[in-house]
This record gives sequence, structure tokens and C-alpha cells, in this order.
Amino acid sequence: MKTLYLFLLFLLVRTIVVAQTIIVSGKCISGNISLNKLGELVEGKEAFTGMGTVGGFANTAVSIYWIGSPDNVWVMAFDGQPYFSNACNSTEPPGSPNTACPWAEVTPDACPGSSPLSIVGSGILPITLSGFGAKKVGQRILLNWSTVSEFNNKGFKVQRSRDGIQWTTIGFVKGSGNSSVESLYQFEDALPVSGKNFYRLQQVDLDNRSVYSSVVMANFSLKGFYSLQSLTNGKFRLMIESTGQTELVMVDVGGRILMGKMAGQGIHQLDISAYAPGIYILQLKQGKQSFIEKLIKQ
Repeated sequence: MKTLYLFLLFLLVRTIVVAQTIIVSGKCISGNISLNKLGELVEGKEAFTGMGTVGGFANTAVSIYWIGSPDNVWVMAFDGQPYFSNACNSTEPPGSPNTACPWAEVTPDACPGSSPLSIVGSGILPITLSGFGAKKVGQRILLNWSTVSEFNNKGFKVQRSRDGIQWTTIGFVKGSGNSSVESLYQFEDALPVSGKNFYRLQQVDLDNRSVYSSVVMANFSLKGFYSLQSLTNGKFRLMIESTGQTELVMVDVGGRILMGKMAGQGIHQLDISAYAPGIYILQLKQGKQSFIEKLIKQ
């Protein structure tokens, strides 16, 4: 990874002209340190800088900025030396509550401390998303999400993908603007594709900056009798929509049977969080219909 010592000099001589801030704390940072947004872009993205006590050393320059190709990562640097990085290519630095975009230590244990790294602020968390899910309802897929707070929120572009890589915007839901109470949202995908449908939200603020939510999935089969939704890592919700008994068999990639049971109509929880990371195979059989699903534990 490149170390931008000239960037540090740039941070020290710039005058902060924008009030928007990020608050960082945890690990080897003492207390809370406020980072102010610079008036110019660095490598095409916003940058933030401030001063505080790090590792017991006062007046340490702390900065968050984007390093472009070939690294393409956000970094948080102390005195110009990157200590943490984040590989999500977002418009602004991801906040630490965004588990889909985790921050990692560039050199493990280089910044000791019992408290986890915390990165929050109005510059990176225009909304606080408290839930996002997708489920099959009849011949449509219903998306529900909620926020507990919003800042400068224009709304949400709803995006769908067949592979989790290429995304298409299929709708827009207007946001609440500024709110400190829970707001509930809903969107119906009337034309889901057959098979797995991946969804994410592109939150857009009133300045047309945007960030992305985590990804959820719903299975839609024109001939099927069930839908499968991925929850947290290793946990899934299976909804059997037709009457009658369904045979469920789950095996690992070596063919070892981990679960075998009959399930009726309704919602069933599948939990592989206790198993090792990898791919597990779920077979669903009802009458002459048989389907195979891959369950991924990261």
C-alpha cells in the first residue's frame, strides 16, 4: 500500500472550510477525535482530517482519505501512516456500524486497544438503517426496511441483481429528509426474475451523494413451492408456501448429512452459524418437485 507523506503535508497546511465531521475513537485512540471535511477532493473523493492523542502521543495528525488505483481503498492514517483500511468503493468513508464494509488493520496489532474501532459522523452516516429484508409474497417480492434516524435523506434507489455483481435500479422511494424517529419503508418488485433475486438500497442525500446498504436475497421460482431468505451470516429463513410435507436434507461439500427432516407449510429457521465457513447444500423435495440451494457461511 502506498504511504502518502505528501498528503500529510497537504492536510497540515489546508484550512478547514466545511463543518461536516467524522468522530473516530477506540483501539489506540484516546477519547473522541473530530475529523473535519476538506474543501477539495483527494483522488476524486472526500477527505477528512483532525488532531488528537493516539498511542499516548498528543497532537497526532489523524486523517481518512481514499487511495486510488491500484490499491482502491479508504485508509485511516496516523501521522501519514495508514493503520486501517476499507475496500468498499463508496462515495464517502463507510461508518464502522456498516458491517457490509468492515475496517481492517493494515498491520495486525499495530494499534492495540481493547475497544473496537468506531467511525461515525454526519459525513458518513446520513441514515441509520435498522432493518432490511426481502420475502416472496404471491407472485411478487416484498422489500421492507426501516431507519431510526435520517439526515439530509432524499430517498432510496431500490436495486436488483441476478448475481450480486451487476445491478439495475428498479424503483425509488422518497425519504423523510431529517428525522430522529423510526421510519418504515416498503417496495414491491412486481417482476422478479426466476431464481435468486439480490437487492440493495442506494441511499441518496439532498446533495446527491450516496451510500449502499447490505445485500439481501429472496428466491423466486415460477414453479416452486418455497422462498429462501438470507438473514445474518449462517442464518436463513425458509418459507414453505404450499400444503403437504417437504423433505429437507442438508449436506456439506463432502456429502456428509448434517440435517434431514420433514417440514410443513409455514416459516422455518435454518442455522449453520455453528459450522465452519464454506458452502452447504440444501435439498428440498415435495412430491415430484426437487430443488437444490447453496447456503454460504462466511
